Formats: sequence, structure tokens, C-alpha cells
Amino acid sequence: MRERRQQPRQRVLKGAIIFFNKGRSSVDCTVRNLTKIGARVVLESTNLVPDQFEVLVKQEKRLYSAETIWRDSTDIGVRFTAPPRPIRQQKRGH
Repeated sequence: MRERRQQPRQRVLKGAIIFFNKGRSSVDCTVRNLTKIGARVVLESTNLVPDQFEVLVKQEKRLYSAETIWRDSTDIGVRFTAPPRPIRQQKRGH
């Protein structure tokens, strides 16, 4: 089978959060592979996740704007629609 990806994928296992509904809704997930232009995201169910959302990769402290390319019951293939934005960690107690 011929590889169709434009970028070679890097297999990873990183905790992440999908945000949608203008940041008012979120779903925990896991990033299973990652490139500069997209990722495969695994979660319990893809039913509630819209076609456009943001993904926070916790370990990298980066927020990616993304759109769905494909989905099945537990996986979503996404394309990043903008460069990732770094997230600053909130100070505790302030």
C-alpha cells in the first residue's frame, strides 16, 4: 500500500485535550501520531467532536487549531490549520 501522507509521521503517546464550542467544551484524548501538518487523535467516542476544534498537547504545551480529515468511532485524523500556539502555564495561587 502506498503512503499518502505528505509528511512522515512520528509515533507518539501524548495526553491531549480537544476544545470546541468556543472553549466551553472539552474532551480528553491521546495523540498517537504527529507530523507538522496533522495528527491521529484517539478518544472514547468521536460523536460529540465537531469538524473544527483545537487540540492542546499537554506535554508540548502547544495548542493546535485543527480540522477533521477522517474519523471512525474512536479515532480522528486531523489537519492543522494554523501554526501551534505555545500555552503558558498558569501560576498557582494567583
